[in-house]
Amino acid sequence: MRKILLPVLICLLPLALSTAHGAESPVVNMILPDGRLLIYAGKNQGVRTGASFEVRRGNKLIARIEITEALDHYSYAKVLEKSEEIMEMDVLAAAPQAKKEEKKKEK
Repeated sequence: MRKILLPVLICLLPLALSTAHGAESPVVNMILPDGRLLIYAGKNQGVRTGASFEVRRGNKLIARIEITEALDHYSYAKVLEKSEEIMEMDVLAAAPQAKKEEKKKEK
């Protein structure tokens, strides 16, 4: 029984890790020299061009960003507004819909 159980557990470990990783919120992975942000989440993870996100560090709102280009596995974003410098590994959260609509009315 042990001879079978160990290989099965070893085979299932990558699946368990990938499922847990997929549930995590996207983060700012790199700040490019031109000021754009590189995010390792793209169309395959549901990120779309034009989507708005809040950048958070802990419970603190750091910035608001917009996806300018979404590719299959990663995206580029521009900073719309910020209260302090964005750092790599700051967490992204979907911006509330009401805030998106208010910005459209102001334009």
